[in-house]
This record gives sequence, structure tokens and C-alpha cells, in this order.
Amino acid sequence: MLVLLITATKGALLNIEHIQLELHPPLFSACSQETNYFPKSFPLNEWFPSLFKSYGDCSMVKWSFFNIPLTHWLLLFFILYILVSIVGLISLILDNKKR
Repeated sequence: MLVLLITATKGALLNIEHIQLELHPPLFSACSQETNYFPKSFPLNEWFPSLFKSYGDCSMVKWSFFNIPLTHWLLLFFILYILVSIVGLISLILDNKKR
């Protein structure tokens, strides 16, 4: 449970940074358009080019569901993971105290 709490917290913090990029883009925002980091034996960027297309602008919202961007959905799920891990840790602590 502790590992889930740590990874969910780290994911939420990184996601908050991405949301800040979307909401308040810097003047010179540029993301790498390079897709040569895929191994030659497993070229996902060639097999699924629409999935791995880089636009070069980190602040551009490319996907939304119910008019809510993907980054906001991810933050919601990370918060849910954090809450589940906290409840799990509390239940483990209370269970150990009963013994």
C-alpha cells in the first residue's frame, strides 16, 4: 500500500505540472518532436503513427472526454488511487493494533 501511495502521489504531482503547462503555457513552450527513441526491433511509432505523433507543443490539449482534458481525468484517478491507498494503510494499521 505504501508503494501505491508513493507512486500515486508522484504521478499526481507530475500531472499537476502538465496541467499548469496547459493552463498557463510559457512563452517558448516546445516539446521534442523526435520519435527516434523507439528501438528498431519494436518501432511503435511506425506501426501506430497516430498514437505516437508529436505536435511539438506541450500546452496543446489533444484529447478530451465530456469536454474535460485527459490530464484532468488523470489527476482525478491519481487522487482516487491516493485515497484508496490511504484507506488501505489505515485499515492495515488498525488491523495490526487489534492483534
